[in-house]
Amino acid sequence: MKNTDKLFLGENAVFPADPELSGINANVAVVGGTGTGKTVSCVLPMLLHNKSTSMVIPVSKKKIIYQTKDILEANGYNVQIIDFSKYGSTIGFNPLAYLNDNNDISNMAHTLVGTQKHDEKYWEDVASDVISAMLYLALYLCKDKPDITPNLSHFMENYNMLFKGKLKSDSRFDQKITYTEFDINTLKGLFQKLNEECPNNYGSTCWNSIAFDSDRTFSNIMSVTNSTVSKITQSIIALSKMPETIDFEKLGKEKTALFLLTSPFDHNVTEYVNLFYSMLIDRLMRLAEANPDGCLEIPVQIIFDDFACGTRIYDFEKHISIFRAAGISAVLLLQSESQLEAIYERAGAVTILNNCDTYVYMGGNDVQTCREIAEKCNMDMNSILNMDLHRVIIFRRGSEPVFTMRYPTYEDEVFRSMERSVQHDICP
Repeated sequence: MKNTDKLFLGENAVFPADPELSGINANVAVVGGTGTGKTVSCVLPMLLHNKSTSMVIPVSKKKIIYQTKDILEANGYNVQIIDFSKYGSTIGFNPLAYLNDNNDISNMAHTLVGTQKHDEKYWEDVASDVISAMLYLALYLCKDKPDITPNLSHFMENYNMLFKGKLKSDSRFDQKITYTEFDINTLKGLFQKLNEECPNNYGSTCWNSIAFDSDRTFSNIMSVTNSTVSKITQSIIALSKMPETIDFEKLGKEKTALFLLTSPFDHNVTEYVNLFYSMLIDRLMRLAEANPDGCLEIPVQIIFDDFACGTRIYDFEKHISIFRAAGISAVLLLQSESQLEAIYERAGAVTILNNCDTYVYMGGNDVQTCREIAEKCNMDMNSILNMDLHRVIIFRRGSEPVFTMRYPTYEDEVFRSMERSVQHDICP
């Protein structure tokens, strides 16, 4: 399908999103501090005007969904909502449905564990082995039950067999944790049976790497693991059990607007949302690779709000370099470049930004980012730090920087029409 959509970057700065027309990729980095208008000025206009690409849109308030739903449906979109914090989803998300091999299991475990800021990476790796073992066992126990699709509740059942104790914490002692009632005999029997049927399988390998001989070592492992599993809330488990769950491949075949609804106050779901993104990218890349031209039938634009908050998306710095060929594009909303480095380290952050042929700077207080922008513009750094609140600087590969104002979304005729329609629905 031909891409006729646009990138709305600033006043009088609207460009084609199709790489064949622009000559550059459609990845965009939008950098600006909190309240600089990244969503209103760059994301909302795309929702109002896009007509040919599938979109994945993270939102923290339902208002934007109510505002744009009718317009999106009028433009031929199938609008779906995944609510990660409450129970407002129209469609579910079951990550276990996408675990096809050992790498998938390992990637899911490492994404969930993330970086917990422990002194040694060892504990995170072993915690990932615990989660990998429980995931593998969940798939194994359901494999001969065609009427049952493994989901997060099966994973939690396995995990609860491993640990049935209560946590006791005391902030006066650096939140030391005491564990009681370890009950692992049932699990030991299941893994023994699994290993007899499938010698040297991945699940058993992960299970055997866990040190059960030392209470202190096991307690340290469980401390990291529990900090991850405790974030799998009842609403997230319910998402994995919904009758209809998201089919990632449909986004590359049917025009879809998928909203990801999260709470601005609940950061526990960050790793789970990043897991969603990781699996989405993996599935879309596989689908594109299977097509004769190596490209998706419907281009997919993925918007990442607060991209560098929380945990990293597995192998994102590798995937973004081949998004263009697959028909995928990313819009990264960042508060600063230093924030990106904190999650992806210097080399990863540079790779990600270098693969965004469009960069929109909307202001902020981060000195490192201001220094980078000043060098790109050949300007004094103070001029960047003191930039007018509504001004933006747009960099496009192969072009001189554009200095302009934010895109006037509130003056956009489609936006005004949408506002009139919403008011008409509310007011008698």
